[in-house]
Amino acid sequence: MTDYAQIKKELDGISVEDNPKLVQAKSRDFYWYSPILKEQLDQVTGDLIVSPTSEEQVIRTLKVAFAHGVPVTARGAGTGNYGQAMPLSGGIVLNMARMDKVKEILPGRVVTEPGAIIAALDRETREHSGQELRFHPSTANTATIGGFVAGGSGGVGSIHWGGLRDIGNILRLRVVTMEAEPRTIDLTGYELQKVNHAYGTNGFPAMLKGYFDRVWLPGVTFKMDDGILTPSLGHIRKVGAVLTYGAQRHRAWILGDPPRRVVKRVIRGQVRPLAPVLFMAHYDMNRSTDETRQRFLDKVGTAMARF
Repeated sequence: MTDYAQIKKELDGISVEDNPKLVQAKSRDFYWYSPILKEQLDQVTGDLIVSPTSEEQVIRTLKVAFAHGVPVTARGAGTGNYGQAMPLSGGIVLNMARMDKVKEILPGRVVTEPGAIIAALDRETREHSGQELRFHPSTANTATIGGFVAGGSGGVGSIHWGGLRDIGNILRLRVVTMEAEPRTIDLTGYELQKVNHAYGTNGFPAMLKGYFDRVWLPGVTFKMDDGILTPSLGHIRKVGAVLTYGAQRHRAWILGDPPRRVVKRVIRGQVRPLAPVLFMAHYDMNRSTDETRQRFLDKVGTAMARF
């Protein structure tokens, strides 16, 4: 049983809320647009809302959560429509809204904390030097820049400037790991794709996505002649993929299970149309245990030996 009273003591000095109604309000987005998700997610709620105001407080929170084995779900403003930032396994909702400072405005770029509201950010850069973001979501008046990066992809202005995943639209991201001694990591270039639009319910997992961004390129895996794509991977005889999902199997199925389709359809089509494909996935990693992970690893070992 998780000792949340002890967790609150260890987070002394950081804003923590455990009122059930307030916690539930910060544990949801606009998932109820979908009658399917409404039925599945209506009872989802966290146990604590932690609202840090600095990087140091984020690091402290993640260190305490790791020590107690408590899941953490980061939250911007909750403007998503698919339950992306809902704490499916309870635990801590890390409310980033109070980290909303614009730290630096430079020619062609701005450095900001994740909780800055996009419309307010635009106002500040316009007042400072007549600049504004290249594009923004339709929810700019309420959405945070961190939530946009984590769960968005494009918006007003994208026809001209492209999307978030196009190199040059995000220049650098600073992230904190959740482990016994959390680390801060600065990501640039293609490394940004590890966390850009990385909510698991929005598409294939971030690492698989990063793989495609690095490898699935003209002249590497395919040729482009007069606008016609010709695969260059015919020498590959069979394909195997081993993945983990934070979500449960039925949730992935409702969303179309993009990773499975990418591996079993897209990759197979680029290799050999009838190439054997092995796809193995450990779902519900948010609630996995040493035993469930070991059973999955044993299955993978047996399958790979045959493969």
